[in-house]
Amino acid sequence: MDLSKLTMLEYFVFYPSLEFPFPLTRLQRQLKMCFTYMPHLHIVLKKPAPFHGKSLALELGQLTSKVIIDDITNPCTLQLHHLALSSSYISIPEHINLPQLQSIYISNSFGPYLLDASRFPKLTEMSLYFSNVEPLFNLGLLGHNLRHISVTVNAKVELDRLLYACPHLTELTIFCKHLDSTTDLQPDTLLVLQQFLFVCYSTFRNETVQEGLIVEVLRLAPELRVFKMKAVMLGEDELMKFADLAEQRICLRKLEEVHLKVDKKDMTTLEQDLLDAATISLATHCERLRILEVIYEDSGYMLAKEAW
Repeated sequence: MDLSKLTMLEYFVFYPSLEFPFPLTRLQRQLKMCFTYMPHLHIVLKKPAPFHGKSLALELGQLTSKVIIDDITNPCTLQLHHLALSSSYISIPEHINLPQLQSIYISNSFGPYLLDASRFPKLTEMSLYFSNVEPLFNLGLLGHNLRHISVTVNAKVELDRLLYACPHLTELTIFCKHLDSTTDLQPDTLLVLQQFLFVCYSTFRNETVQEGLIVEVLRLAPELRVFKMKAVMLGEDELMKFADLAEQRICLRKLEEVHLKVDKKDMTTLEQDLLDAATISLATHCERLRILEVIYEDSGYMLAKEAW
């Protein structure tokens, strides 16, 4: 096929065979030809894979990231909307122009990732998968442009630093070993947050999240519509405060979905009663609530608003 004739192509999907050897040089050559001859290309899909619930726009794993970094030596403009990179050092050469880039997925990167907001004015979404979180706190103007962030790390995440660096988030997803804050959360960093998902990896209850932090997020996020939490158990005081937030009708007024998944064997009888009371309070006082789901993993018990 003469790829030079496909200059207007926007979507290109190909599947390297899993049954027969697929030479790396051939793979690199095909990808390089895509970038060279198809300036309007939005999507290069190497294999089926999820990307925040949407099709993965461009997957460049350890094997193929060299195509971008090393093989494209001439100045070029690519119309890619989404970019996935896996490398110890993340930097997109200046001669590669990506004016339409909207989201970037960074995996297995333990070095810095250098991204200039002036080069990527439309970049609003970033995902980190088992990568160094520290550079996220020093993104400068780019951090202020971000609206969606997803972080998956087997380590601690400092929520106050993340929100300070990215104060205009509407969606925040965190999978980590421990969530804490070294300073008080600033209300202006949570003004537009609409969706918050927190999942903890730790098997030790007292290591999951700093006491009071989750309730503080709920209290300071007036636009919050979706709240999901898994493998995290709030203490007795926090559960009572959680119920009070709904009863006061000052916070959580726009809440539409709540999903909680907890391990019942780690809860006292009083905590179970308080969690039930908190869910009833949410169902009673949050007028916009459409979905209220509480799952106790060992019993499969599910509570939904439709039951009340």
